[in-house]
Amino acid sequence: MKIDVENLVKDPGRKAALAFTVGPRELDLRPDEGDFGDFQVTAELESTSRGLLGRFSVAGSSQLNCSRCLDEFTWPIALSFQQQWRKQPASSGGETATWTGEEEEILPFDGRSIEIGEILRDRILLSLPMKPLCRPDCRGLCPVCGANLNYETCTCQREEVDPRLMPLARWRKAERD
Repeated sequence: MKIDVENLVKDPGRKAALAFTVGPRELDLRPDEGDFGDFQVTAELESTSRGLLGRFSVAGSSQLNCSRCLDEFTWPIALSFQQQWRKQPASSGGETATWTGEEEEILPFDGRSIEIGEILRDRILLSLPMKPLCRPDCRGLCPVCGANLNYETCTCQREEVDPRLMPLARWRKAERD
């Protein structure tokens, strides 16, 4: 997803505001990464003496499955971040370099356009939880009958045994039999 910035970078201090909607396909978000809706993106691009500064806001949502009870729930996505680009030297011979700033990575660009699709994709994926929970107090599923303990109580008898003592419990059971 490229943005033409050729006219913007000619005049340091000039700003441009953008607002657009982008779908999961355009960002190359796969179904196994989440069931995403469209994202509302607003951006303010500012030409600087060293390159380009972008301030982005992204809003959207994803349908995720709870890692404890497997229920589907909506995860809101609301991001704000900055990205810097520095004009790539003409004599680089096709090599791409990245510079590390104090707060974020500074990306190279050719002076004509910037690629933002991969940046948006990465930021969206990084905003997703590693272990999604439908709610903080989710009780999960019963390990015996599979009942969702958030909605029902099961009558399964669960004997809580310290896993370190399991070999002893098996030996004791074998002695009785």
